[in-house]
Amino acid sequence: MMARKQLWVDGRILPAEHATASVMSHALHYAGAVYEGIRVYGGRAFELDRHVSRLVASAEHLGFGLPLDGRRICLEIESYLAVLDVSDCYLRIIAWRGEALGLGGEGAPVHLAFAAAVWPAPFATRDGIDLSWSQWRRPAPDTVPVLAKCSTVYTIGTLAAQEARQAGADDALFTTHDGRLADVTGANVFLVFGSTLVTPIADTFLGGITRRTILNGAESLSLRTEERHVRPSEVFEADEAFVCGTAYEVVPVRSVDWRVLPKTDIGRTVQQWYLETVHGR
Repeated sequence: MMARKQLWVDGRILPAEHATASVMSHALHYAGAVYEGIRVYGGRAFELDRHVSRLVASAEHLGFGLPLDGRRICLEIESYLAVLDVSDCYLRIIAWRGEALGLGGEGAPVHLAFAAAVWPAPFATRDGIDLSWSQWRRPAPDTVPVLAKCSTVYTIGTLAAQEARQAGADDALFTTHDGRLADVTGANVFLVFGSTLVTPIADTFLGGITRRTILNGAESLSLRTEERHVRPSEVFEADEAFVCGTAYEVVPVRSVDWRVLPKTDIGRTVQQWYLETVHGR
């Protein structure tokens, strides 16, 4: 990933080398940061309003407000992209509690920053990805803020991703704390059964914006959708599996723990439809 040379930080566009954060930031010590990853296609940030709305909601889950409201954040992002004059990029928005020593973070200033990077979808040229089951599980919703996109929750994803790559896989597949199929480290999972797309209920992990885009658009492809609790063994019973997310876009799953999964045309159909959608075709 190659970052652009200018970042937006607390209302100012700065050279990247001048965009610094204090080592005493509450977020650095206590994982109090929320963020969004947005893809920009043809100069347009896809589903910008939804991403920013989720950022605001994530901050509320962690007990702090943002320095700007959602509408103003969207306007600032659009202005920042215009200054960069980029066509396609990956945009990271992050908000965090700043300088404070107390665990509760009371009185800590809240900072907001945007950073654009050249980061093509990592598996765009692959015919599928290889997953491995993680020893880590998605936690119960009364243990961490599972519906927030926050650094607190992503520690598990980091550990699972390291575990998977050490085993030679591309990513890790999670189960929930009570043994149901969940997601991968940074994307959601769909299983194909005939002409039905099945995805796990997102009650212990983040239901992504790409996932919602597919659920909303499947009917136009003559596909049915079903959100339900899914047994892990159903991964091997399905006609096909694919993962989806802002960073990944849509990618078929080739294998799980080196057990090759079957393929249909549906995964590639959804993938092509999604690419046409994000490019406004």
